[in-house]
Amino acid sequence: MSRRITLLVAALLALALMAPAVAQAADTTTYSFSGKNADAGTWVEFRNGGYEGLWIWGGTLTSKMIGATAKPERIKGTFGFFQKEKYLPETATRRETYRLMTVQEAPATFTTDNKLTSATLSFQAPAQVAVWYDEMPWECEPVPGSPDEYVCPEPDRVIDTVVIVNVDWTGFGSLSRSSFMSKSRTDGFFYIDRSNYQTRQATAVGSIVGADGTVYFDGALDYGSIYNSKSSGHMKGMWPEG
Repeated sequence: MSRRITLLVAALLALALMAPAVAQAADTTTYSFSGKNADAGTWVEFRNGGYEGLWIWGGTLTSKMIGATAKPERIKGTFGFFQKEKYLPETATRRETYRLMTVQEAPATFTTDNKLTSATLSFQAPAQVAVWYDEMPWECEPVPGSPDEYVCPEPDRVIDTVVIVNVDWTGFGSLSRSSFMSKSRTDGFFYIDRSNYQTRQATAVGSIVGADGTVYFDGALDYGSIYNSKSSGHMKGMWPEG
């Protein structure tokens, strides 16, 4: 399974399990979700060792969770989010990294056809520009006495903004199909999931523009895909903490 598919599976499952009270309280919980989604991104490496990357993802989600002792939870809607990061390595004066990302998943308008030949995504969301100088965000230090905890550098500058995101996908090539099954067992907890996916590669063109007119991206993205996803499974016991 490719890294992008793995991220997609994990993200869809996280959205499907957005009712933690049900998952934690029920002795047995069954769930199902389906959705049509699309993602796109860019990745550029600079000669001096720096890079700039962007990932945009959105789509529809319909999920249902039924617990033995709790009220059924149903979710239906659309969503979108993105993250952009740029890293400039150390120079004679300083280093710099910035991240522009949505603060939370946003309601979105998403459309695609059953054959996954095209898709469109648009949403407006609060976003945050975080900038680090000298210290980089991944230069974390372990907390004394707590080897599993780390303290990472806080950004030197943070700007809150609002952005408008628009992306259009055009599918090409054959429609691929795949299915997966995963299991997890820990003390007092069992989980099994069966998933099916349809995927078509796509070209993508999009823009990210701030409400103040700042253009964060405008043009073609390096890669794109359109997905049709279905999954179902059940859990027994208490959902593990953390």
